[in-house]
Amino acid sequence: MKESNVQVVELSDGRRVCLSYGVIVAAFIPGRGYLRTQARYSVTTSKHMNAFAGRDAAEVPEPELRELCAPLASK
Repeated sequence: MKESNVQVVELSDGRRVCLSYGVIVAAFIPGRGYLRTQARYSVTTSKHMNAFAGRDAAEVPEPELRELCAPLASK
């Protein structure tokens, strides 16, 4: 993704984390697949999540997603 407001961080253990405006909104977690936050954000952030994880990715509570993405942190 090339937009300036979205960033994908790849970690050495295979996790990939999607941040929209500095907030963790989706991730690929080995063994669990693509996950997205249950929290609702803007239309643009929803587009970022869809482009990264797809519309059918499992939704998890935001605190769980942040924990799975540690040591990365959201704003």
